[in-house]
Amino acid sequence: YRRDWLFVDDEEKADIDLARSFNRRHPLPQGRVIAVNGSIAALQEALQTRVWFDQKGVLIQRLQIHELPAWVTLTAQTIEVKTEALLPLVTQTTQGSL
Repeated sequence: YRRDWLFVDDEEKADIDLARSFNRRHPLPQGRVIAVNGSIAALQEALQTRVWFDQKGVLIQRLQIHELPAWVTLTAQTIEVKTEALLPLVTQTTQGSL
């Protein structure tokens, strides 16, 4: 069992670019993009896929996420949250990496 969630602020262009790359490598149902701000409809249109919304920041609070973007990997044994490690990936997304 493994699930990858990417939490993004859809008002940040770099987050949207990262979400596009994430979707290519982690398609549904294992990968999910979760918006925490902005218009979910606009983000779904930009990504051409389903997007979830963290209503009232419940997941962000429960997972103790303090900065975005954040990549959460869930397995049967662990929950791993990565934030600062994503910054180099955001800049590489325009070059087709991730």
